[in-house]
Amino acid sequence: MIVKVSKRRSLYVSLSTASLMLFLAGCSAADCDPNKQDEMFTQMACSFGGGYQKRTKALTNERSVQEQAVQIQDAHLMSINQQIAVLRQEMAQLQQKIAKEKAQRDDLLKQEASLQQQYDQAKADGDSDKMKELIEKIRNVSQIKSHFDYSIKIDNAAYASKVDELNKKSAETHSL
Repeated sequence: MIVKVSKRRSLYVSLSTASLMLFLAGCSAADCDPNKQDEMFTQMACSFGGGYQKRTKALTNERSVQEQAVQIQDAHLMSINQQIAVLRQEMAQLQQKIAKEKAQRDDLLKQEASLQQQYDQAKADGDSDKMKELIEKIRNVSQIKSHFDYSIKIDNAAYASKVDELNKKSAETHSL
């Protein structure tokens, strides 16, 4: 009879242990956070059922995804900064070109004014041959000046476009 009781107790203990293990395994689906001071059964369930390991793995995966997102964002920011540097260089070149064209146009304006004075003097002197020669020079200078005016206008528009593009790229960096 002692053997029967012992077998019953052993069976009872085994069933109790199996039930406790199933209970703990079922509890392992709970949100296991090793940083929290949960009650003893939750801690046991998390330890036994692998909840802590699952939580750690999930957090590691989440961190990896976040790190990848940061790397992508950093690469995008670097690309934008490179584009901004190129834009600034192009703008500086345009400014130099515009300044050079304006200086050349100003020289032409002076030349045109000088030719006009010479024409007025030739007209006062009644020198028609000199007047014809000066009129032709004034037309040539005027055409060249018109070319510079047009070129400056186009370059100013290109510069304004670069400024707009630069502002958009700068705003994009601030939004990151």
